[in-house]
Amino acid sequence: MSEATESDMAPDTAAGQPDPVRRWTYIVAGLLLALLAYNIAADRLAPITYQTTAETLVVPVTPQVSGEILAVPVTDNSRVVKGQLLASIDPTNYRIALESARASYGAAQQSVGAAAAAVDSARAVLTSRKAQLIEAQQDNDRTAKLVEVGYATRAKLEATMATLASAEAGVVQAEAQLAGALQQLGPTGSANPQLRAAAAALDSAQKNLEWTKVTAPVDGYISNLQIGRGSYASAGTPLISLIDVSRAGLIGYFTENQLGNVRLGDPALIALDMFPGQLFHGKVVGLGGGISTPNQSAPTGSLVQAPNSSWLNTSQRLPIRIAFDPPGQVPPGVRLGSQASVMIETADAGVMATLDRWVLTLRSYLSYVS
Repeated sequence: MSEATESDMAPDTAAGQPDPVRRWTYIVAGLLLALLAYNIAADRLAPITYQTTAETLVVPVTPQVSGEILAVPVTDNSRVVKGQLLASIDPTNYRIALESARASYGAAQQSVGAAAAAVDSARAVLTSRKAQLIEAQQDNDRTAKLVEVGYATRAKLEATMATLASAEAGVVQAEAQLAGALQQLGPTGSANPQLRAAAAALDSAQKNLEWTKVTAPVDGYISNLQIGRGSYASAGTPLISLIDVSRAGLIGYFTENQLGNVRLGDPALIALDMFPGQLFHGKVVGLGGGISTPNQSAPTGSLVQAPNSSWLNTSQRLPIRIAFDPPGQVPPGVRLGSQASVMIETADAGVMATLDRWVLTLRSYLSYVS
């Protein structure tokens, strides 16, 4: 009787113990559900993409003058600062042109000076002739009165009248000479057309000589340098490409289900592969208007059409433009094509932003290790 009791009790004891397989099944299922819930919430509230590439502005450096290149004191991919010399164009012809322009300007100044002197002389002659006219008029008036009272002869009066007529003609002639001198001089100072044209030619010649020194318009990196000593520079044709990293931004490719709550101006956190463990601030400045595959860039505002139905089976993504914040605060070393990961913090992100910040930081370290 006791043996039966012990054998009957054995299954009961085993049944009372928790099943390890079932317990771990519940744990794994719970973790998977929690992870699924996290992923859904994260994609909606604080979406992360690991497909992000830096984009920069490529500035063409275009010479203003033509000529043979004498020196290129920079190398491909080298960093330059605004105003730094990039290339020297042969200045010989431009120096000759400058000397000629200076001579022409000097001649114009002399010509204008001579014309001004002629005006001054004509004015002096007119003043003198007017004084002579006044004197002749007064002398004629006195003689006429003396003739009336018999103290002067008629011949004397005729002589003073002839002198008066000559004085009047002299004034008319002096006025004509002054008018001609003024016309020859034209407007005075910078309004003088001859002097203005010569000054403009001199200024142009000076600028042309200065432009033989081709300098960097912005800070940046030399890209795809293909010129050297002996190359020919043509005015208006780009000579060097300069990558302006001061205005670098990012394009991140997000899946459609991640962007339901994303708005322009939303803050973003950026993890650059070249700076493991560091996060940089940014904000959303452009929402893609079309869908692209991960390997096909779709410019913001454009729609990429599917070439065939199989294309639609690939992961579809929208390009989102991210700018560093504050503007212009681009981490040093960022280049065109630099890789990064980005998290967008939507208005309702809450605690998800903190969790995804940890995920983004961890991912940054892991990408460095890998």
